[in-house]
Amino acid sequence: MLSIVVEIYGEAFNSKLYPNCTPPIQLPDTTYPVAAQDDWIGGVQFHMGYVGVGKRHKVYIISTMKLLTVSVLVCSMMALAGAAALQEAEKEHEAVAKIQEEEHHVDNRSTYCPDGWTKYNIRCFLFVPEALSWAQAEKNCLSMGAHLASVHGTEEYNQIKSMIEEKTHEYPETWIGGSDSQEDGVWLWSDGTPFIFSYWCSGEPTTQQCLQMNYGGDKCWDDTYCATTLPSVCAKKI
Repeated sequence: MLSIVVEIYGEAFNSKLYPNCTPPIQLPDTTYPVAAQDDWIGGVQFHMGYVGVGKRHKVYIISTMKLLTVSVLVCSMMALAGAAALQEAEKEHEAVAKIQEEEHHVDNRSTYCPDGWTKYNIRCFLFVPEALSWAQAEKNCLSMGAHLASVHGTEEYNQIKSMIEEKTHEYPETWIGGSDSQEDGVWLWSDGTPFIFSYWCSGEPTTQQCLQMNYGGDKCWDDTYCATTLPSVCAKKI
């Protein structure tokens, strides 16, 4: 006669509850009281051991055959491991769901620009009507967590022009973030992004060091004196 009683978190149940893990013998329906380790009761030896995580899972094996005891212990450990794995999976699922919820909230917040700013792709743009030198304009943008705007394509440039026209009802010459003040002819954006796209007017640039947009009839780019005071466009990532 052989049976196994498994106590998890204080609740006892028979290993027959695990149909996919049946020892190679017929188990009785009776569960037995908890016995002390290696006790003999009525000629039947009781073996007690701990398996699973920590010592919360207790396994009680009732056996008259040592070999069968081993097979039942393996089966009970498989059953307990399955229960522990299910609990871990549930915890992981809850953790993933929480992270996804937090990311969803971040994504929702990140789709908005501050009041007065205009969103285009992954950046927010702000037209500053106050006339400042190029350096003062860049400093002003930095105070808002931004830089003078860099421009990376025709569509983006048209969007910036449209924003300015919407604010002013005209196309004033305006500072953006290009400069070759570090080395003549080497144009850089103040935000550190690559200076690849350009929209220079015919014959430009010349020998000046700071970039203004909306120049001339074509509303193109011109290099001019950095001390010139102009409105400006700031930009920052969302």
